[in-house]
Amino acid sequence: MNICLVSRELYPFQKAGIGVYIYNLTKSFNMNGHNVYIITSKENEMEHIRRLDNNTNVTVIGVDLGEEALLFEDFNYAYSYGVYNKLKQLVNHYEIDLIEFADFFGEAFFSILYKKVRGEFAHIPFVVKLHTPTYECNLANQIEEPETNLTLQEDYTIINVDYVCAISYFMKDTIANRLQRSDIHVIYNMIDNPDINSSEINVKQILHKNYVLYVGRLEERKGIDLFVKAAIKYLENHKNDIYFVVIGQDVLNLRSNKMVKDELIELIPKDLHDNFVWKMPMLQEDLFHYYRHAYVSVFPSRFEGFGNVCVEAMTMGSPVIVSNNTAMMEIIDVDDNYGISFSNDDYFDLYIKLTELLNDEQQRNHLSSLSKQRAEDFALSNIYPAQIQYYKSVIEQYKAGDVKRQEDILEHILLKNVDRVQYFIKENKRLTEEWSHLAKINEQRNDDINKFSEENKRILGEWEYSTKINEELNKQIYNLNLENQRILNEWEIMVSKHSKILAQLEEQDREIKNLFALTEDGKGKLEQKTIELKEVTELLQNKKFLVKQLITGKRGKKT
Repeated sequence: MNICLVSRELYPFQKAGIGVYIYNLTKSFNMNGHNVYIITSKENEMEHIRRLDNNTNVTVIGVDLGEEALLFEDFNYAYSYGVYNKLKQLVNHYEIDLIEFADFFGEAFFSILYKKVRGEFAHIPFVVKLHTPTYECNLANQIEEPETNLTLQEDYTIINVDYVCAISYFMKDTIANRLQRSDIHVIYNMIDNPDINSSEINVKQILHKNYVLYVGRLEERKGIDLFVKAAIKYLENHKNDIYFVVIGQDVLNLRSNKMVKDELIELIPKDLHDNFVWKMPMLQEDLFHYYRHAYVSVFPSRFEGFGNVCVEAMTMGSPVIVSNNTAMMEIIDVDDNYGISFSNDDYFDLYIKLTELLNDEQQRNHLSSLSKQRAEDFALSNIYPAQIQYYKSVIEQYKAGDVKRQEDILEHILLKNVDRVQYFIKENKRLTEEWSHLAKINEQRNDDINKFSEENKRILGEWEYSTKINEELNKQIYNLNLENQRILNEWEIMVSKHSKILAQLEEQDREIKNLFALTEDGKGKLEQKTIELKEVTELLQNKKFLVKQLITGKRGKKT
């Protein structure tokens, strides 16, 4: 069988009643070979993936609000619409035999609405499991205006779903009377016995104290104030060797706008503060150690649809005290055969019953034995057959066409408005995408313009630089022209001087030539004179010789 469970809460990510119920139900189905698809929050899906749970028979699907958040301002409507979208995707891929929704948060609202008005999911039966609707919680917490958009959303799902199954006869009668729905089936929650030996809790921290245990949210509906007041009364009248352990999530008191734990601590006399131990919600493996070693566990709820924690405590052999006029009377039996009850909303009666039990060890031991015996009735192995048989009967009845629906014009109008808003969102998305595209084009053009502007600046800068260079060059050319003119003038002067010098040189050259000619002429004359002189010299020499001969001849004659 393929079963889909829809719950925003999922243990161990949320340690609350519905989450534990979904966890145990899934475990029992999985053990018996069924496939389970859980639609929950996106955070739970991511945590499930992070823990690397490789169980192939269990698929966790997270609701991640996208378009839904645009359609609805109210988160619960948006989340319900997100669930509807996830279910459409799921049934398109798998043959789902049955879908069960938790009542809390009205998660089935849009799925039921589309099924009822437009015939979607027509082949799949829907079941809403009654845990405790918000309206009943608001009444028990004494909220001034218990009816809200959320309570109306939850009530619509309960009234219009194919089948309703309550977790107790008390819950069935409560809703049947308020919403006039009589076809409510009852199957108690199944409670698993975890492997406490795997827990890492320090048991010695628990064993060294004798304590009374409270487990539950710190809210008025759960009767935490009754527990604290009864504890104070006991401690003021008895020896202080008893401690009172409170395990639960602190919440805001909407009437006082204060945290409930702070208000409770203000109630407790300072000399008794050490007798109270406050713990946050914890894993069941750890919690069951506290159940096992408690003298007594007290569940003083003003309104309780079942009481998982009561059965859990009894599973570990803890004697229990519960408030009457709640579903927990179905657990301990109306004749108090398996526990002790006190008058609802009466802390003094709780004090009396608590004192009697704490002073009677034999009675505590007797109730401890009976607790274990009674808890077996709620074990997975005992509740599972009834659960699966109920699902099978629902599927058979649904196929036989026993479910009749009456449509309301307002439902059609609502869905048409949703369609219209969806159209506007899609059109807005299309226009936004076009605008984004145009914006990108414009951005590209702006980039091009910026590039052109930058290029223009660059060219202008280069032009300005070139202009400066040109001016500088013009100055240099002007200076060069001046220098050239100066050189030219000097050149002309030099040429003029050169011409004069050249003329002088030419004149000197002529004079030199004339002198040379005169020299040549003088040289010829000189040579002629030289010849003549030579001839004269020779003649003289001849004359000398003759003279000498003459002289010599005269001397010879004398001799």
